[in-house]
Amino acid sequence: MKTRSSLSLASAAALALVLSACSGGGSSAAYSPTTPPAGSPVTTNIVGLGDSLTAGEQSGALLGAPVPVTGSLFPALPPTQEAGWWAQLWASANGAPTQNAPLPLIAGAPLGAMIIPGSTPTQFTSYPLQTCSGAGSQNNTAAFALSSALQTRANPTTTPFDLGVPGMMAHEALFMTGPYQSACTIPPPANVQQGQLDMLATLLGSESLDFYPVLGNFPGKTAVQAAVSLHPTLATVWFGENELLKLIGSLGQVNPTSPQQFQADILSIIQQLQQAGAKVAVGNLLDPLKAPAFIPQPGLQAALIGVGVPSAVAGAVTPAIQASLQATYAVGANGYVTASGLQKIALGLPNTAPALAPGDYVPDAIAAATEQQLTALNAAISTDAQATGAALVDIYGTFNQLFQSGAVPINPPKCCSTQFGGGIFSFDGLHPSNTGYALVANTWIATIDQKFNLTIPQVNVGAVYASDPWAPH
Repeated sequence: MKTRSSLSLASAAALALVLSACSGGGSSAAYSPTTPPAGSPVTTNIVGLGDSLTAGEQSGALLGAPVPVTGSLFPALPPTQEAGWWAQLWASANGAPTQNAPLPLIAGAPLGAMIIPGSTPTQFTSYPLQTCSGAGSQNNTAAFALSSALQTRANPTTTPFDLGVPGMMAHEALFMTGPYQSACTIPPPANVQQGQLDMLATLLGSESLDFYPVLGNFPGKTAVQAAVSLHPTLATVWFGENELLKLIGSLGQVNPTSPQQFQADILSIIQQLQQAGAKVAVGNLLDPLKAPAFIPQPGLQAALIGVGVPSAVAGAVTPAIQASLQATYAVGANGYVTASGLQKIALGLPNTAPALAPGDYVPDAIAAATEQQLTALNAAISTDAQATGAALVDIYGTFNQLFQSGAVPINPPKCCSTQFGGGIFSFDGLHPSNTGYALVANTWIATIDQKFNLTIPQVNVGAVYASDPWAPH
């Protein structure tokens, strides 16, 4: 196995912003779902539509079965899909293990490059080293052709009901019928502006990498068309985080999806699912800038100490670094550095004028624009839920409480906090841990039960935590 050089805690989270895409070439399998009989329980056919959060991505990659590795504190790469909130919701509704959920179980190697602990708790490696070459990359290579994509799965003939596609946006769920990319690499940027777009392309390129492995059982169909064809009795809809990351990742160079277009897209998705006979629950959006992948500029000193810079040194250099960030990158008191930016700052000491690149920072103005967009998209989701009678799942409220408190007492003092490595998020700083996904699942379950008069049991968060590889024990 080839691994990335040892990384700091900071750079590990940054890999969430560098998801790669590849090209390649194995056999598609047709689907033949049965139509639920009239009067079937609401939980007979639960279908999930969304992005990487619904897919169950963790630590920068999607995986459905354990993969043995060497040179890591993990004895094997842990499955992510069966730990996702959708799988936990399905399992609670069906009284079955999450492993039995109808998932597109990626096997053999993760789709993407998964961040895992290295030889010590403060170091990380990436498997595979490069998404499109070396040991473990065969799945990534095969993912781009319909003829081979299902070979990446442990269950190529199983019809998945979790149709979450990492990177996907609401408009793409309505119209995208195949991957955009066919080349394994993206040409190096010629200028700073192109570099911003390349960072954006790699961030959202997983929509191409994962499209056929997830939707290969539905050739020629969009994600929404695939969901409708499954005759859902209950459908979950959760899009929008990528609309926000699109704005952040391009540093404002790419116009975000307008709230009006987003509202029209979510409305169309809800209505098509309802017309197919489904009860629909739609989730609103958490604030990505509050996730541990983004470090507020005022918290820079504490972050430097957290990655091993002596406290006396961090205290001495932080004011000068903050002044440089303000003068050079317009990152002031309301801006952020990303985990990759934090690593560059720490490794560059005693230099207090760090050389950062797109993806290493979020200026105050972009942070403010992101917050405005978040408010507008959540208002659009709320309007659509009210207009259609869909259940509105307040993911924003759940995470806002977590971010404000900073922790939830599961196994204090070890777990769980919203800090990097604190147990709520996996090692990319953006996607939840098993425990974090259990909290998400319970938010969905509580709202669905109340809205549709159901009795889906809550997930036992403590039991999930007990075997959570991403959380401290």
